[in-house]
Amino acid sequence: MIKNIQSNLSSIAELLSLFRKSGRFILIPLFLIIAITGVALLAIQAFEYAAPFVYTMF
Repeated sequence: MIKNIQSNLSSIAELLSLFRKSGRFILIPLFLIIAITGVALLAIQAFEYAAPFVYTMF
């Protein structure tokens, strides 16, 4: 699992170094928005499964 995380972080570092070398800094906000949207969708999906348990507690 740690190797998987390290490979993901190295991929992100490679992508950032590519942006730095090529001067395409304009693409960084696009990737940030896509990443934030993906995390938000995952969070919403996780809360959807927890909702019935929260309702039964009240």
